[in-house]
Amino acid sequence: MTPQIDPQKLFVGGLPWALTEQELKDAFAVFGDVEHANIVTDKETNRSRGFGFVKFKDESSAATAKDEMDGASLLGRDIRVDYANRKTPGDRKSDDSSDGNGRAKRRRTRGRR
Repeated sequence: MTPQIDPQKLFVGGLPWALTEQELKDAFAVFGDVEHANIVTDKETNRSRGFGFVKFKDESSAATAKDEMDGASLLGRDIRVDYANRKTPGDRKSDDSSDGNGRAKRRRTRGRR
């Protein structure tokens, strides 16, 4: 199944470690109204994982931001920008075949180790 894109939400990769969510939002706000921006962090250390998402109120602002910001420099690092995939019911977080850390659960079979 091919993932569907969300035309209002952008994936932003290659983010500088020191970048704040407000700075990310401000960098993209020049292209239109940003609903929210978030940087994905490690659950154990709470440090940035180097990527995040920016959600715009309209598709045309997101398209302009994608075109203008892909390959742009942000705090000295070149970033990658693309449309984010829409979440579907079979995504990893809701899929029973994963333990939530990206590892497949072991299947237990009766009488076997």
